[in-house]
Amino acid sequence: MKLLACLPALLLLAAAPAAAQQSSEAAAPAPPAPRQALKLGVFSSETIGLSYERQLAPRYSLQAALGGWFTGYDGGRGFVYDSAYSYYIPTQRFRARGHRLALTAQVRRYLQPPKPALAGWYVGAGAQLLGQWTRYRFDDGHTERRRRREQALQLRLGRQCQLGPRFTFDASLGPELVVGTEPRYAYNSNTGLYAPTAERYFYARPSFGLALQAGYRF
Repeated sequence: MKLLACLPALLLLAAAPAAAQQSSEAAAPAPPAPRQALKLGVFSSETIGLSYERQLAPRYSLQAALGGWFTGYDGGRGFVYDSAYSYYIPTQRFRARGHRLALTAQVRRYLQPPKPALAGWYVGAGAQLLGQWTRYRFDDGHTERRRRREQALQLRLGRQCQLGPRFTFDASLGPELVVGTEPRYAYNSNTGLYAPTAERYFYARPSFGLALQAGYRF
């Protein structure tokens, strides 16, 4: 009889640790929501690289990107007219190899009501610094090198989509204004070719950019 009288108290004592554990788990704070993203893909025309985006406020973020590109082609210069075949042929042929490096910074404003961070439609404004280096190797054995620097102001309209709780896909497009300098060319009567001079001129041209990136939010 004494054992039966004590049974409710024993059951209460056995259930107390489990109840305390459940209460502790319920009181534990939820893990922080992702507010940063690391992405890989095309972030500007002919530029592939890494981008890092961080939320600054409920609807604003800042993204920085670094990337590059490689090009190669065959060409010629100093064209003369071949009357036998009725077309122009180059007096010098070359093989060109070019590298470019781009750094971009962009401020974004997300347009939709508060959603998970870094998701939804957005507009972005930013700037890009671009350097390009090209080496020309001619058939006669000599080599020439040229460099070019450009800056661009960019506007973008895009959407960043969630692919599950962590992965994301970012697509945007929009106009940009590219400015820079290039050397002037002058005709050399000794060689019969146009060659770059030390004088440079300023140019500004409109362009259009596209970005496609896959990323991970954390």
